[in-house]
Amino acid sequence: MILVGAALALSLALGWAPRRLATAMHPATAVRTLVPAGLAAALTTGFALSDVALTALAHDGEVAELGHWAPAALPSATALPWQAGLPVAFAVLALLTAAAVHTLRAGHQLWLADTWCRRLGPDDGQPVVLADIEPRAFAVAGLRGRVVVTTAMVAALSTAERAALLAHERAHLRHRHHLWIQLAEVSAVANPALRRVPGVVRLMAERWADEDAALSTGDRRTTAEAIGHAALARTGPRRPTSAALAATGGDVPHRVQALLRAPRHRWSAPAAAAVALVTVSVLGLACATARSTEPVLETARSALASTR
Repeated sequence: MILVGAALALSLALGWAPRRLATAMHPATAVRTLVPAGLAAALTTGFALSDVALTALAHDGEVAELGHWAPAALPSATALPWQAGLPVAFAVLALLTAAAVHTLRAGHQLWLADTWCRRLGPDDGQPVVLADIEPRAFAVAGLRGRVVVTTAMVAALSTAERAALLAHERAHLRHRHHLWIQLAEVSAVANPALRRVPGVVRLMAERWADEDAALSTGDRRTTAEAIGHAALARTGPRRPTSAALAATGGDVPHRVQALLRAPRHRWSAPAAAAVALVTVSVLGLACATARSTEPVLETARSALASTR
């Protein structure tokens, strides 16, 4: 039960105020910290609940027979009666199935995106310009990915703003932001307590690309103006996907304000270190629990064998 409490505490800490935690760090550090921590929270929570379900159900005669355990040899001080292990087991199975289905759908989406990238022709390092009256610019995920911009967006921005926008989209591809976002989404599906994390990871990925664009162009104000003008030019609703990342995604006013002020990330290293320390501690506790549970089941199996 200690592992259950620790895993849930990590999940709630990440899910309660992930944006406040992320904004204390540099965007790149935030993404690289929140995603592994979210994965660890999802994995350890699933393992902890599975351990609870198994420990409880093992006291049932029929389940013990299937596992070849002697119920009398199992610890009697269980936190749950064996009947309570059933809903816990079903919950774990449902979350695991949902995560697997989401992963398959995401893989299919990324495969379609890569197929579309290949149909755009050979990659010469230049953006693909599409004739369209709707101002759009986005990075499409793939083995190498492509940056796509419409003629309407080209017309809506100045030369310097176009350079900043393209640098932003290239940063998405260079850092594989779609994979980071997808991992965060899988974690949230597997652990509903993390449902706020993917949105924050997506915002931090946009901020990471913003900072890269500002560094590439050497002009934070022009980058901010490019993001703002692109968002104003963009019309109609847009459903974000992990296979296509646009500069108009996320909290645009927050992103513009962040670009217009000097970078302030003095808490980046301490915050990341604190999250990493807690995450490693919970993972270590999970490993210790696994190592302590196995001998108990082996002892119960040996006890049953000795009575036959």
